Parts: sequence; C-alpha cells; structure tokens
Amino acid sequence: MKQHEYLFDENIAIIVKDYFKRKGFKCEAVKELMKGETDSRIGQYALTNNKIIITLDKDFGEIFFNMGISVILLRLRNALPERIIDYLEKFFQERTGFTEKELPRLVVITEKKTRER
Repeated sequence: MKQHEYLFDENIAIIVKDYFKRKGFKCEAVKELMKGETDSRIGQYALTNNKIIITLDKDFGEIFFNMGISVILLRLRNALPERIIDYLEKFFQERTGFTEKELPRLVVITEKKTRER
C-alpha cells in the first residue's frame, strides 16, 4: 500500500495537521492552502491532488457520493485537537492504509465505532 496524502479541513486545528506531519504523514491544511473556499472547491482540490480529506463537516459525506473523493469524517461530541489526534491515531494504528481498489472511501469515526463505505 502506498502512503496516502491527507488534507485537513478548516474545522480541524493546524496543530492536528502538524502533529501528524511530525509523525511522517504527508498532509496539508485547508487553512494554509485555500482558507475560506467552498466545500466543493476543497473536494475538487482533493480529487485533483489525490488527497483524503479529514473533516468534522458531515457535508463532505455528500460530496464523497457526488465527487468520488475519499473522506475521513470525525463525528465527535467534543472535538478538541487532542481528542481528534487520539481517535485518528487509533484509526491509523488499526488501518494502516487503503489499497487503490478500496478508494474512494468514506470513513466515519465516532466515539463508539468506525464505519467504512
């Protein structure tokens, strides 16, 4: 499996992106690249640049179906940066990546479970 590249949506703190970047992940942040852009423009950027979007915005679930982009959607009640890091770390420990046949993919992470489509 190749290493995937991730795009952190504006609703996730830059410190989360920085944390995963220090851990060796290839990642960027919407806040640094295209702050204020529409979800569809962010989706188009992710599609064009082969990025998996990490977000708290459930609208990206719809964009996944419409555009065929890969999305990791965090549905956490208390989405503080340290909690986001904890849930993503757990997910990345259990799921080291995706094969090209598995993409596009929608992953929904909640406090209780992780679902994939």
